Amino acid sequence: MRDELYINNQRVDMSESGINLTFRSNLLSDISKIVSNYSYTIKLPKTANNLRITSGAVFPSSESSFPYLVHAGRVLRDGIVIIDNANVILLSIGENIEITLSWGASSNLQELVSGNAKLRDLPFSDDTDKVVTSVLPGSSPMMPYIDWGIEINESTWNAFNHPVLTLSTIFQRIKNKYDIEIVYPESIEKIAGLCIPLTSQNVAEQNQIDEKRTFYVEKELTNNSQDRTFVQLRKDGNQYCYIGDFEELQNVGIYANHIDIVCDMDLHLIVYQEITFPYGYVVPLLFMGNEYTGETLSEEVIDTNRTLFKIKYDIQISGVDLSIEPNIEQCLRFNLIKASTLVYTSSSDNSYININPHVEELRQGATFYFSANIPDLKLTDILKSIKNMYGLYVTTEPGKFIYHEYKEVYSKKSVAYDWSQKLVSKVNVPNTTEYRLDEIAQSNLFKYKEDDTVKGLYDGVINVNDKTLDAEREAYTSIFAGTDEYGKPSNSSYAYIPIYHYNDSGEVEYDDVEPRILYRQYNRTWRTTFIGLGWEALISEYYGSYIDFITKAKIITETIKLSPVDLKNIDLYIPVYLRQYGTYFAILEIKTGDNNLCDVKLLKL
Repeated sequence: MRDELYINNQRVDMSESGINLTFRSNLLSDISKIVSNYSYTIKLPKTANNLRITSGAVFPSSESSFPYLVHAGRVLRDGIVIIDNANVILLSIGENIEITLSWGASSNLQELVSGNAKLRDLPFSDDTDKVVTSVLPGSSPMMPYIDWGIEINESTWNAFNHPVLTLSTIFQRIKNKYDIEIVYPESIEKIAGLCIPLTSQNVAEQNQIDEKRTFYVEKELTNNSQDRTFVQLRKDGNQYCYIGDFEELQNVGIYANHIDIVCDMDLHLIVYQEITFPYGYVVPLLFMGNEYTGETLSEEVIDTNRTLFKIKYDIQISGVDLSIEPNIEQCLRFNLIKASTLVYTSSSDNSYININPHVEELRQGATFYFSANIPDLKLTDILKSIKNMYGLYVTTEPGKFIYHEYKEVYSKKSVAYDWSQKLVSKVNVPNTTEYRLDEIAQSNLFKYKEDDTVKGLYDGVINVNDKTLDAEREAYTSIFAGTDEYGKPSNSSYAYIPIYHYNDSGEVEYDDVEPRILYRQYNRTWRTTFIGLGWEALISEYYGSYIDFITKAKIITETIKLSPVDLKNIDLYIPVYLRQYGTYFAILEIKTGDNNLCDVKLLKL
């Protein structure tokens, strides 16, 4: 048996010990534990060629980055490539050069399932990932029927239906960021209809920009009339009127809702003052109760007694606290203190006022931006929840993360590997036999996250008839809470998530809830439901083959002679047939050794 190793397409010098490899299947692995197949530490002789390939990293004076990079590796056995696209890492250099190599999971995949990647980290755009809030449910796929606890009355201006984020969208964003496609069985079409309601009501930075208003002086106003230039704040939400005169704004009307707003203001005003000497003088500007002296831009002598001054006022005020009570006309006024001079503005001078409110809560008609309201969930936990809900296992390929049903393993018996002739033992007794899988109990509990707003019971259990096991364990607790239904569960019922309630004064109050997962469907209108997502229903429909795997388990270890061709072409998810035992097995692990002898761990099907 002759092993060859190439690092960055350069052949390294090998010792006589060769390379021991470990191949592992993910049949019974947690998603967060999906790691690469790996080699044990490989000791390379410290030859001139190997020192050259490692860029002289052995020398303290070396500036080589070789030890700090992941390198491309390839392993050949007896001239046959058995491992391609491996990752090679330099561990240390002493008497030997010690390296390790891994394969089967890309760096992108490892980042995705590491537990550090979050849903919020995916690319969400404020240009496209948004909806306009409304109290009308079921109006679009992004705003399906969910009972949020809203009552339609004049107090609900700050309560609205919330959108949902579909898993298909999440999968697409994962592909966009990590270049990994999430693939699931066509037979479980409901995965495509799953969605996560966005239950928070956080204000995005873009909301502040949306609420900015600029108002221009569009009329020439003078102090010879009762006109006063001002901006009126309407009382039907965070909306603003224009700059104009008092007579025009009388027609805007009086609104009943109370509103408190904190805002920043930026006033840019050009005024003209015709001064008659010796009686006239340049007067200050009165704005928000304070006097401001402007900057004189020009002086135009009209005659010996009169001069026209052009004056600019730039005023910025931060954190203005405005409170408007019901039925009270309130205005932001700016006017020049009366004097015996002619004062006027011109619409051609681009005078304006900017009002930038500090938006602290959303309201009906505002834009709901997904970016500010994505729940704080790890991507690996979302992927794990799908695996557990539908009783699946996961395999990986370059650029793919693939869910499988356990029954696929059974369905491949027709193409099983017959290793009967490769079995080394002649006594028809396995090297070792184990009778229990790790982390299995007599009662295996599946739960949803606790949430005080949920009244129904949606947990489930898988029972294993083995009195030697621990009595009970918590097999899995979802990152999502269960969800009640509005109305008797049926084809017309829909999910009930009471994030809004009304206090004794009839005002809306918001309650935070745990994350939820629902099934979205179209039946004359878009609606969501939790029907069929309780653990009892999921276990009954999807867990049959998995239960067969873990019931009366037998795990054997055998020594099997596998050639380089066998290792090159191995599919860890195709069963193995051993005539000696007259049965089929699933592959759990293969450890290679000398002379093509491998220790193989197999689970009886």
